[in-house]
Parts: sequence; C-alpha cells; structure tokens
Amino acid sequence: MAKPASELAPAASPAPAIAEMDDAAPPAPYRPNPKVAVVVAGAALAVTVGLTILVIPYVRQAAKIQAAEAAEHALKASARATRAEAGEVEAPLTFREKLDALKNAKTEEMEDEGSEAEPAEPVEPVSPWLGFQALGIATAIVGASAGLGVWGAAKLLGVNSMEEFAARMRGSLEETYPELIQQVRREGDEAPVDAPDLLTRHGEFNEPKFDDWIRGIEAEEAAAAAADKASKAGADASSAANYGAVPVQDSRVLAELAAQRARARQETSDVRLV
Repeated sequence: MAKPASELAPAASPAPAIAEMDDAAPPAPYRPNPKVAVVVAGAALAVTVGLTILVIPYVRQAAKIQAAEAAEHALKASARATRAEAGEVEAPLTFREKLDALKNAKTEEMEDEGSEAEPAEPVEPVSPWLGFQALGIATAIVGASAGLGVWGAAKLLGVNSMEEFAARMRGSLEETYPELIQQVRREGDEAPVDAPDLLTRHGEFNEPKFDDWIRGIEAEEAAAAAADKASKAGADASSAANYGAVPVQDSRVLAELAAQRARARQETSDVRLV
C-alpha cells in the first residue's frame, strides 16, 4: 500500500526560525537620566516650595476675611427674620398699641443701624514698607532654597569647584547621549583636538595635567609657525638664485640690445651737432 505524500516529505527543520531570532536586533541598553536633570528638577522644586511657603500667610488672611463676611451676612439675615416674626400679631391692635409698636420698631432700627456702622474689628493702617518687606522675604526664601539646592547637588555629585562640575556634567552627557555628541562634534576642515582625561581616580580635576597639555599645544603651534617661516625663506632663496643665474643666450640678447641703444644715442648726438 502506498504511503501518503505528507508522510514521505521530510519535516521542516526549525533552523530558519532560530536564525531569525539570532539575527534580531538586541534590545537597546538602559540609559538613565543624566544627573544634571535631577539637579535642575531639585532646584525647581526648592523654588516652588519657597514660593508656596511665602503665599500661605496671605491665603490664610483672605480665608479669615471671607469667614468674617459670611458670619456678618448670616447675622443680618437672622435679625431680619426675627423682626418679621415679631411683627406678626394674631389679634387686632388698638390705635395706641399700634403707635407704641411703631415707636419701638423705629428705635430698634436706629440701634441696629448704629451697631452695623461700628466695625467689628479695628482695621490697622497698612505700612508703606510692607511691599519691600514682602520682596525681601521672597528674595531671601528663593535665594536660600537655591543655595540649598546647589549645596545638595554639589554634595551629591562630590564636586568642589565649577571646573570639576563642568567636567563631570560633560562626561555624564557623553556617556548618556553619545549619538548627540557625535552629531554636534562633526569633523570639519580642522582635525579634532585629542584631549586627555583630565580627571583623577577620585573624580577630581587634574590641573597640572591640564597645564601640561596646554603647554604642549602651544609648543606644537610654535614649531609649526617656525617650520612655515623656514619653508618660506627657502622658497625665496631658491627663486632669487633662479633669477640671478641668467642663461648664456639671454645674456647675448641683452648685450645686443645694449649695443643698439648705444648706437642710437650716438646717432642722435651726431645729428644735434650738425
């Protein structure tokens, strides 16, 4: 009995799938945020906290004023409701009772108006130096928060000077975003400067090494300038030597021209004498 074609055909090997998995690009390495971003975020947070602390007293004062106004309005409403309830009379009044009630109502209104005219709390005069005091307090709080942020960043990074901080930030930027550095530092007409590593093992700025590197660059520039001067002087000397050595044919032509000029001068002088 003949076997089906599916049994005769060999099974497909998983080698291509494994090869495709091997050829897949590896995942991108994790790049943490540079420390400069943390420093900037901390400084912004410190400034925000300082300004918030400065605004809190003014907010509390505004809340107290609003609460006092609300209580005053509630007191007025309750007084009006009391008057309306007192004015309701179930039995009819005589003429004298009506006159007495009218007099009592007028006296109560006058007393209420006098009590409403008097301020509940005395208002203190505003000092003209209040604006300068607020500005000084805000400046002090912001300056203190910024100084605290800078000090904390310096302690966190372990730096003692601005040069070391700049070198540390530059190194962190190069490690975090090398592609950006390559795009910024494109090779132009001049060759890039090969700068040595100016940090010690402890991460401090190596000033003597930096000075030696600068002296080496100055010495190379001076040597190149001296070589250019020497090459120019050699070129000038060679050109002068070439112009001084006149060929023999050129010297004969010059001698003939000089003889012709002498003859022409002699002929002109003879003509003048005649």
